[in-house]
Amino acid sequence: MRRRHAIATAALVAFVSLFSVAAAADRGTAKSDVTVLRGLVYRVVGDQTLRLDAYLPHSNGSPRPAIVIVHGGGWRSGTRTTFAPGESNVESTARLFAARGWATFSIDYRLAPASRFPAQVSDVQGALAWVRRNGVRYQIDPARVALLGASAGGNLAVLAALTSTSDSAPAAAVSWSGPMDLTSFYRALATRGSRPFVVDYLGCVPAACPARYRDASPADQVTATSPPTLLANGTNEIVPLQQAIKMAAVLAAKHVPHAVVIVQGSRHAADYKPAVIGRTISFLVARFTTR
Repeated sequence: MRRRHAIATAALVAFVSLFSVAAAADRGTAKSDVTVLRGLVYRVVGDQTLRLDAYLPHSNGSPRPAIVIVHGGGWRSGTRTTFAPGESNVESTARLFAARGWATFSIDYRLAPASRFPAQVSDVQGALAWVRRNGVRYQIDPARVALLGASAGGNLAVLAALTSTSDSAPAAAVSWSGPMDLTSFYRALATRGSRPFVVDYLGCVPAACPARYRDASPADQVTATSPPTLLANGTNEIVPLQQAIKMAAVLAAKHVPHAVVIVQGSRHAADYKPAVIGRTISFLVARFTTR
């Protein structure tokens, strides 16, 4: 009798566990009060379906800030799951932000050379618009949405912020090792003997299309109403430190609030995340509390 009771109890536990797993899969995965919804479609362009992953904090009933993460990969590679091919996963950072109460979205975008500038910028702005359109569903304050990008994603995050209309611009932009002046970045790559992969993104060399390089360079798009911007860069990495220094000077000249974090050594973008995540969070907290 006891044995039959034990078997029945075990079967009931197994059924309840199976039901719980199925229910969790239907609504996304949850861990430490963070719910993850993977593969949400935010845009369809031609035959390409663009998706994002959402990391949602536990609801407190109030609209909350949001962050859109833009991966790197030289504009040619990468996915929403990592900051760049071979670099750290996005998920740990997204969960960190979500644990602070910030809804976080990591996006895919069209890649070069199949899709060239400005397709990628348009996709980032499309993701920003999608987050705002779904603000009620995910309890997001549309006035407190920021962009954060690593490497090429840093270029895209800042450029998308600078070229958005005044009523659609994000509250802030963060770049970890994003190239800010693509003409000088092209030259730096060529001088080092590296293939200037920026050509795959823009489709030409600077001499052939100087205006295209300017249009794709955040340093050439700053105005007095540009969003506050944080720039991080290593002292001896693939993206020259001068990229961040020049951009900071342009922001200062236009009186745009900004911060610069310089990391010693050759680490690039998310590779130096432990050295910059604290400053990044402090910067975003300041931006979110002043809106």
